[in-house]
Amino acid sequence: MGSTNRRADVARLEELRRSARRRSLDEDPLAEMNSETIDFRAASKCFRAKRRLKPADMRTLGVFAVARHRSIPTVGGLLLFGKDRLTKFPEVYLRARCFAG
Repeated sequence: MGSTNRRADVARLEELRRSARRRSLDEDPLAEMNSETIDFRAASKCFRAKRRLKPADMRTLGVFAVARHRSIPTVGGLLLFGKDRLTKFPEVYLRARCFAG
């Protein structure tokens, strides 16, 4: 790993795999969850000022991913709009920045 001879742990290996696929952690699907895990009403409320949110938009936004012919929440989707996100991620916090334009 890097310029050292330390072995990469499981978390670091997963990060390297995501990087190779050009995906970030928030885009990873949560196969054990289902679409009912996401609060569509809360998501719609966030977009109300801009437009009416349709269920198909949830995939475009990355809230859902398609796996095995079904929509399942992504990590990001669960963190933003999950009904019970603290069960899966009890110590999570989000950090965001806003840029002009």
